[in-house]
Amino acid sequence: MKAAGEQLMKKRKHLFWSPCVAHCIDLMLEDIGQMKSIKDAIKQGRRITSFTYNSDKVVNLMKTYTNNRELLRPDITRFATEFIATESLLGHTTELKRMCTSNEWHKYTSSSKRREEATEVSDLILSERFWKRVQQVCAVMEPLVKVLKVINQDKKSTLPIIYEAIERAKMAIEIVVKDYQKYWDIIDDRWYRQLHQHLHAAAYFLNPALQCSGTCEFNTREVRRGLKEVIKRLEPDLEVQAKAMNEINTIVNKIGEFGRALAIKEVARSLSGS
Repeated sequence: MKAAGEQLMKKRKHLFWSPCVAHCIDLMLEDIGQMKSIKDAIKQGRRITSFTYNSDKVVNLMKTYTNNRELLRPDITRFATEFIATESLLGHTTELKRMCTSNEWHKYTSSSKRREEATEVSDLILSERFWKRVQQVCAVMEPLVKVLKVINQDKKSTLPIIYEAIERAKMAIEIVVKDYQKYWDIIDDRWYRQLHQHLHAAAYFLNPALQCSGTCEFNTREVRRGLKEVIKRLEPDLEVQAKAMNEINTIVNKIGEFGRALAIKEVARSLSGS
């Protein structure tokens, strides 16, 4: 697919091709899910849900403690679904602990052929070490799953926001995880090797809502280079390129009408969809 996209771009100079963003983010989640600590926690969580949903009696017992809420529900992609299941377990920690220390649970497990498996599940649910691992999984994966949900809403183009969304996800991971760098490395590997295009940086730079927010860093080598490369591709004439850059500086520096507070407010409001 990538080779075909690059061939199309060679033939059509005004065409830009980009890989599927949702697929690439799902691959980031998959790569993170292969790390031993994350993989072990997800596997242990899956053991709890598998045991629960393999018996109507256990499902009914579980629902009496979760106020009839399910532990499993499908999501956008396979690895997003794994995260949602893990997050759901974390959200029902107290209820699950109450369930597996109840008389009903002990009655079921003492007479069940799955007694040994039930004991393993009980030990997991009552293990603080297990829940710490689950918290780590959620802290790392939640920011990327949020990006995945935004780009799958299909309400508006995600091109102007994907660059900033990935950066925001990385910042969110840094805030809650001490050893965040190893997760950043995985995200960056997929981003630079597979997903990132000059067009993403240019769209980020030219997004009026982000320009007006005052919270984004635009004057980086990567962003400026992306913008210039897109302009060069769209317009080979050097004089026109220079004029385009001057026009962009007028917007960025909020000169003239672009600097009016009302104009800034209106741009931000229209881009947010409110």
